[in-house]
Amino acid sequence: MDHAKLDAALHAVHRAGVPGVFAEVRAGDQVWCGAAGVADVETGHPVSAGLRHRVGSVTKTFTAAAVLRQVEAGRIGLDTPIGHYLPSLVPGDRGRAITVRMLIDHTSGLAEYLPYAYPSLKAFPDLAATRPDSFDDHRFTRFDPVELIGLGVGAPPVGTPGGGPGVYSNTNYLLLGRLLAHVTGGSAEECITRDVIDRAGLRHTGFPTGTHVEGPHSKLYESWFGMIDPPRDYSVFDMSWVGPAASLISTVADLNRFFALLLAGEIVAPASLAEMRRTVRVISQEGKLIDYGLGLHPVESTEFWGHGGTVWGGGTLAAARADGRRQFAIAVNTQRWNRLDEQGRPPAPPDRRRAGRVHPAGDGRGAGVTARRVPAVAGAGLLLTVAATVVPFADRSVPADHVRAGYPAYTPAQIGSAVGTYLVLLASVGALGVLGWLGTAWAVRAGKRWAHAAATVLLVLGVATGLAGLLVEDTSGEPALPPALGWAGLVPCLAGVLVVGLLLSRSTRTRSRTGSPAPRAGR
Repeated sequence: MDHAKLDAALHAVHRAGVPGVFAEVRAGDQVWCGAAGVADVETGHPVSAGLRHRVGSVTKTFTAAAVLRQVEAGRIGLDTPIGHYLPSLVPGDRGRAITVRMLIDHTSGLAEYLPYAYPSLKAFPDLAATRPDSFDDHRFTRFDPVELIGLGVGAPPVGTPGGGPGVYSNTNYLLLGRLLAHVTGGSAEECITRDVIDRAGLRHTGFPTGTHVEGPHSKLYESWFGMIDPPRDYSVFDMSWVGPAASLISTVADLNRFFALLLAGEIVAPASLAEMRRTVRVISQEGKLIDYGLGLHPVESTEFWGHGGTVWGGGTLAAARADGRRQFAIAVNTQRWNRLDEQGRPPAPPDRRRAGRVHPAGDGRGAGVTARRVPAVAGAGLLLTVAATVVPFADRSVPADHVRAGYPAYTPAQIGSAVGTYLVLLASVGALGVLGWLGTAWAVRAGKRWAHAAATVLLVLGVATGLAGLLVEDTSGEPALPPALGWAGLVPCLAGVLVVGLLLSRSTRTRSRTGSPAPRAGR
């Protein structure tokens, strides 16, 4: 594995506007872990590869595996109608037409319940007509899965049972959760934990017992296509709105272990794994046509199989190569940070043009300061300062030039003394300016307010040194710094002070808005 390239890839994601990103890659006995950015934009606490994370719809692979283990035990028939098990939830002809397989591979034709449970999303999939208000309204709402299933089953169908293409719907997996509870006599979460999580030996994976993520974790910043500005933290949330469809909490290491064992045939039997890899065409929630199996799908243009997941503010992708020998899992702590285009569609993922831009709030909108550009700006300021030092002494044989430039003819001893003075001040102004600008770049990356303050102090000292050089006279009665030299040092330092001040003010606004308490749900 090329660790340098993997590190660079993570930092590119962070520079593109994601506050924090962490991942693990495995190739045989080799393991690489990496992280870039912050877990909390207010404190600047860094992310690490060991954080627990809400993995969203990666949960579906766990649920599908649990169902297939019940199929292997003879308690569930993969092609048995769901109405045979749950006639009250899917009654009539639909219950007799929709099979368990159709629920797992999203070809049931059942609609997504979310736009009905979250009123501000009712216009979905017309994203431009949606609003994120329901996120806060339902932050602490405890949903009844039977009621959510009723919303999806009662909505107009999105297709015919078994027809193609299928349409991705969380309603399917809530029904699978009720099916597991029906055939095992316990909850779906208990069944998945016993038959999948414990079987795989996953020590940091489990379903939430409350609204918080237990253990070290990152905050989760949701933007909803720029409608939440700055992005708001939704790491504290009641996940009953998705249950066995998308509420699991895990780590990138646990996900890699799970998919390695699954693809090696050690979670479900090889025959069941073959069923999981039989794909149909399904329209994803992003409106893309994808190949989808039984809770598992091929990662586009690769030989890897896995699943992606998203929750409010968090995203995950985990997959393993078909032979189970290589795995990767990556997690990010922001979602939907790109604004919609003129057609009301999400733009393409951030490209290299955005790769160097980072906003302290993590929404990818910089103030013109980038980690790549800051050294260049500082270097340009230093070169300008060097030029201003050298030019007055470039040609002492032409007195008219000296007079025109405002400098008298100097003796060699005076020139040596003056040059020494200039170089000392040059080093002071240049070093302070460079250190201040580099400190600003690091502060932007890390999101630490104390680093902004330290950079400001360095830049202010650079300004003071430049002013002192302009105002203090040397032994010849001339300013200790020629005007061009003094201003060459002052301009980059003054610009740095303005930039740091701007970043600090925006960071303060971000903290005041993201720190406001979310309204509690009305039920």
